[in-house]
Amino acid sequence: MPSPPALLGSPVLDGFLGTPAALTVPVGLFLLGYAAVIGWVGTRPRVDRAAVWGAVTLNSIWVVASVATVISGPFALTALGSAVILAQAVAVVLFAEWQFFALRRARRAA
Repeated sequence: MPSPPALLGSPVLDGFLGTPAALTVPVGLFLLGYAAVIGWVGTRPRVDRAAVWGAVTLNSIWVVASVATVISGPFALTALGSAVILAQAVAVVLFAEWQFFALRRARRAA
């Protein structure tokens, strides 16, 4: 799935990645909002555990949806498009893992 910068370049990226603007624009808008919420949660003096679990869950769903998109082929993705989506999935797995381990560490420290 494309990142927020894809909002501006979605017509150009369509040709390079094979992701239609009808997908990149709404997904990009969602990601902008998601990043704002994650940034807000991360700057609180006391992090809400439920919010972090929500982020881990949404990140996990993102990874599954990304891999399913590449495997099932609902879009005419180029090789570069498939690589970008899978690379983002790997990055999101790392985010979810860091969030999960931070929750475990916080629980042990409490």
